[in-house]
Amino acid sequence: VEYDENYKVINTKTKLMKFELNNGKIIYKAKGKVEGSVNNQFSMDENGDNFRIATTIGEIWSNQNTSNNLYVLNDKLEEIGKIEGLAEGEKIYSVRYMGSKAYVVTFKQTDPFWVIDLSDATNPQILGEVQLPGYSVYLHPYDEKHIIGFGYDTKENGTRVITNGLKMSMFDISDFNNPQELFKISIGDSKYTYSELLYNHKALLFSKEKNIIAFPLYSSSGRKTNSKAAIYNIDLKKGFSLKGEISNVTNKYEENVKR
Repeated sequence: VEYDENYKVINTKTKLMKFELNNGKIIYKAKGKVEGSVNNQFSMDENGDNFRIATTIGEIWSNQNTSNNLYVLNDKLEEIGKIEGLAEGEKIYSVRYMGSKAYVVTFKQTDPFWVIDLSDATNPQILGEVQLPGYSVYLHPYDEKHIIGFGYDTKENGTRVITNGLKMSMFDISDFNNPQELFKISIGDSKYTYSELLYNHKALLFSKEKNIIAFPLYSSSGRKTNSKAAIYNIDLKKGFSLKGEISNVTNKYEENVKR
């Protein structure tokens, strides 16, 4: 990251290096760089010989002068395709690649859920978007036509937008040009509920065969924490429904439900 004399961000780049691992040998193959910084590992994806990476530029911590990019690099980490300037004034909260499509969530006041076509690696195209309150910080594929979003609901408070508890959404991506939020559900017993799934996808249990999804939740009550595993049914016609909870009220962090 480079700053000017007033400590404003003027340049952010992500540097990439590629190595070959072969019978215990580590061989340096290529290097490259793209504009912006990466949100997490789901912002990056390898598809065939190509590497896809989504980034945000600007002052990410304050959403000042931000915009978002998606780059496609070849096997030599040379840029062959890109989209730049996506969702100015917002930043990336989650990305998921599914074959030739990328699904990107950006946020400042509303949550644009973007569908990007990468079938022509040299010419990525925005196919569609849907805007709704809140934002997803983790996207999990349900099937080829649906993807689950887990994150925060939001509401406007005067000129500010504040979080209003956790939510889970089912997105219908069967029409790439017109994605929709098929249904959603509020998660937890208060707006102060928190889940490890917000930053660690390994906290998720998902079974397409049984149509269940489960994750840990935490909410405070005085000096004690209501820690639980919450299990939800998934029905594409009826939506999400709470199947059951395994709860443990404790004041000891090490006794919180983890998985």
